[in-house]
Amino acid sequence: MPPKKSKRGRPRLKQGQAKSVLIQVRVTPEEAKAIEEQALQSEKPRSEWIRRKLVPPGEAKPQPKPEDPKPKTPADE
Repeated sequence: MPPKKSKRGRPRLKQGQAKSVLIQVRVTPEEAKAIEEQALQSEKPRSEWIRRKLVPPGEAKPQPKPEDPKPKTPADE
């Protein structure tokens, strides 16, 4: 049997690790230039710089998983 070929590209991330929402926003050429310059100064990719400006580290709270509903108790009613 021939050896199994390895797949090309980056390996898949574990479930829940990949970013899954894309937010697009329009800016003027001047705004785009300012964003790019600030990202370069911070030595971060543009998307990371924007993300950190909008949601500082530690402020984004993970949402509870829908498959783990909290069981109701008589005290909840």
